[in-house]
Amino acid sequence: MAEPAVEKLLQDLRDERQLRLAAESRAATETDKARVWRQRAEERSTRIAELTEAGSGIRRLLGRKPAPQEHGLIPTRSGEFARAARKPFASFRVGCAVPDAHFRSLQATFDAVELDGGPDLDFIVVHPSRWAETQRALERVDALTPIVAWGDDIPAELRAAAVAVFDRQNPLPLTFEIRPPRYGIEVPVSVRQSEIEYPSPDLIQAAADGTAVWVDAEPEEALGPLASLVAQRWAYRTYHPRRFGERILDEVGLVHHDPLPRVAMILASKRPELIAAAIRQIGTQTYRNLELRVGLHGFVMTDEIDQAIRDAPMPAEVHELSSELPLGQILNDLIDTTNAPLLAKIDDDDFYGPAHIEDSVNAMDYSDCRVVGKATQFVYLEEDNATILRRPDQEGVEIAGTLNGPTLVFAREVWEQGPFPYRPRFVDVLFERAARANGYGLYATQRWEFCLMRTSSDHTYPGSSSAFLAGSDPLWPGLDVSRCVAPDNLTGLYGPRA
Repeated sequence: MAEPAVEKLLQDLRDERQLRLAAESRAATETDKARVWRQRAEERSTRIAELTEAGSGIRRLLGRKPAPQEHGLIPTRSGEFARAARKPFASFRVGCAVPDAHFRSLQATFDAVELDGGPDLDFIVVHPSRWAETQRALERVDALTPIVAWGDDIPAELRAAAVAVFDRQNPLPLTFEIRPPRYGIEVPVSVRQSEIEYPSPDLIQAAADGTAVWVDAEPEEALGPLASLVAQRWAYRTYHPRRFGERILDEVGLVHHDPLPRVAMILASKRPELIAAAIRQIGTQTYRNLELRVGLHGFVMTDEIDQAIRDAPMPAEVHELSSELPLGQILNDLIDTTNAPLLAKIDDDDFYGPAHIEDSVNAMDYSDCRVVGKATQFVYLEEDNATILRRPDQEGVEIAGTLNGPTLVFAREVWEQGPFPYRPRFVDVLFERAARANGYGLYATQRWEFCLMRTSSDHTYPGSSSAFLAGSDPLWPGLDVSRCVAPDNLTGLYGPRA
C-alpha cells in the first residue's frame, strides 16, 4: 500500500471514530433521539470494521507490531531486574570481593566495582571464599570504610571486621531476572506443601514467570495466573534490587533515599458523600511511598472530609475547584500540584484492593510499559446484584485497546507529552490514545485488586449496558470484594501446611 493511501486510510479511520464518538455521546444525552443516534453509531462501527479490514497490514507498513486477530492484544516485551538504568542505589560505590553471582546482584543495585584498594568506596562486600586475597587490598582502603560479610562459613576474623553479616542466620537472597507472565505456556509444576510455605528461589522464579504451580495434585480449577501474580509480588518484596539494597544499607547504617518511586494518587469527585470513604480505602494500600491529591469538583470542604485527610497515612492535599471546569482540566490541575514521577487516577466509588498500587508499579517495571491498568476486571452490577468478569482474557499483556480509566497508573513523562484533554467526558480514552500515539505501550495488569462498581445511576458509563457487558463472564451473586483480592503469598493461596 502506497504512503498516501496509508495516510488517507488512517485519516478516514480517525474521522469515523470521531463521528462514532459524537453519535454515542448524543445517544446518551438526548434520550428522545437515542434510537436514531444509536443506529448511526452502529453504522459508523460497521464502517470502521470495513476500513480496518481494508487496511490489514497497515501497522506493518508503519513499523508497528500487528495485533493477533482473535483478541486484539500485542505480546509484551520482556523485562528484567538488572537494567543498568534502573539501579536503585547507583550513588553508592561498592568494592566487591565476591563470586560472580553475588557480583551481578550488587552490580544491579549499586555502582559496584571489583575491590582493588581504590578510593571513595562507601562500603565493601566480602565473600568468605575471597577473604584471604582481600586482606592485602584492604590495607589500601580507608580504615573507616564499612565491611559487609556475605556468605556461609564466615571466618572469625572476617566476622569481627564486618559491621554487617549475611549468613544462614541472616540470609540475603540473590536478585534474579523476572519476566512478564506467560500464562498457559509453561508446563505445570507439582510441589509439596512445605515447598510452598518455604519456597526456593527457583520455585518463585518459575511461578513469577507464569508457570502453573500445583500443590501435591492438580486442583479442580487452574490457579496459574493467580499464583503468578502472588509470586511476582513476593519476588519484588524479597529479591528485587530495591529490597536487596535496602537491607544492606540499613544494616551498614548508611542513610539512603526511599528506592520506591513516589506515586501521587489523583482523585476528582463531584460527590462529597463518597470522599471520606474513598480516602480511608486509599489508606489501606501496601505501597509505602504515596501521596494523595483530592479535587472537590463544585463543592467545599466538609468536616468529614477534613478529618479523613488528617487521618490519612500519606501526605494529602485537598483543592476546591469550580464546577464549571471540565474533568480533564481538573485532573491536569491536580497533577500540577505534585512532582511525583508516577501518577495513579482513581475514582470515588470503586473498590481498590490493598496491593493495587504495588502490583501496578511492579507491572510497570517488568512490562517496560509506562502506562498500566486493568482491561480484564471485576464488575459489580447493582441492578442485578451480581459480580461479573468483564473483558476476560485481556490481562498480563500489552494491549492494543484501552484500559479502564479508574485503574490507570502512568509515568509523569507520559502526561507531560499528552495531558488529559480539557473535556468533561472520555478523558481516559483520549489520554490513552495520545500516550500510544507518542510511542508508549499500554499494559493490562491482572484482574485482582480492583472492582468496578456499576450502579443504577452510574456516571461513568451512561451508554448501553448491553454494549458495556458484551462478552462478560458471570462470576457470583452479590458483592464480595474479598474475592477480588489476591493473597499475599503462596501459603495464603494454597492454605497452610497440614
